[in-house]
Amino acid sequence: MEEIKEFFGKTWNQTEVDDHVVDRIINAKSVIDVGCGFNPYKKFNHNLTGVDIVNEEADVNCDILDFDTVGCKYDVAICYGILHFNSYDWIRERLEWVVNNTKPKSEILIKVNPSRNCLLYTSPSPRDATLSRMPSSA
Repeated sequence: MEEIKEFFGKTWNQTEVDDHVVDRIINAKSVIDVGCGFNPYKKFNHNLTGVDIVNEEADVNCDILDFDTVGCKYDVAICYGILHFNSYDWIRERLEWVVNNTKPKSEILIKVNPSRNCLLYTSPSPRDATLSRMPSSA
């Protein structure tokens, strides 16, 4: 966990937004942004809760496993650039938290940065337009 805090606390400075994410969240009743960083999507939906272990721009600073939803289930979860670090078990625990705290038929938006250490990729594939609304970059 300390490695992640070090990287996102001192190295990471990304603040751009993806238009397709804005399209998915703009009318959602409840959104959670896991590892929100500078919380750039907050301005598009005031019902968004940004959770980050380091960045003070987040609404809540903690590990997602320590975040109390107070019974809320989310319509959309954004997990951009966070759920591919660390061990398989670490990733799985957090991904399970996201699944368990979103509504049935919710949207979970995941983006990973493929590298030799990447343990997670999207499923269904972005290439399968019938099952995924993600824009294909492949």
